[in-house]
Amino acid sequence: MSAPPHSTDKTLPEWDDLSVLVAEVEAAIWDEHFDDAARLLEVNIAALWFGLRPARMAGVLEILLENLPSPPLLLIAAYRILKASRAERAESRKSLSDIDSEDPQQMFILAMFRMHDLRMEGRVVEALAQAEIIEELLGKMRFVLDPQGVWRLQASLEIGISAMLAGDFTKALTIFTQVQLHPATPKYSYLTRAVLVKSALI
Repeated sequence: MSAPPHSTDKTLPEWDDLSVLVAEVEAAIWDEHFDDAARLLEVNIAALWFGLRPARMAGVLEILLENLPSPPLLLIAAYRILKASRAERAESRKSLSDIDSEDPQQMFILAMFRMHDLRMEGRVVEALAQAEIIEELLGKMRFVLDPQGVWRLQASLEIGISAMLAGDFTKALTIFTQVQLHPATPKYSYLTRAVLVKSALI
């Protein structure tokens, strides 16, 4: 049987901490160590959201939900949000009623998807308006649910991109500058690199 994806293939564009994390999840799934995979996902969901393509992320979550007797609620919510259509995410009260509106992590994921959906539809001003909701949720997650600030880093990248597309380059540059001042974390260096690239375009 061939090796699981990413486990030994070091021809990836960037064999950094993110690639290693993706490889660990893929290896755990391959070896059917579903508890280990779920634990990695739950703790590092922000990073893996970036490291796995959406289709693969949905596939991994589906495997875990099918094979774990009691999958973590965050992973259940992430899967349902990921699989929902844009229209369903826009009307979350009706179609995603099982998402816990009191859980800032679940609502944060939903808000991030909404921002992305609106950008894809060309509604960049509305996408940027999601920033206020995201900032409020980040405030609730600070220290306890986002001790390393990775959600904030990822949100800043998405908000900055939305600001650029909406023509608010001052806001975009301000956000990107704040990210660059964030204490360096090797595990999430890919986010800092992405911000540096975007900043250079302004």
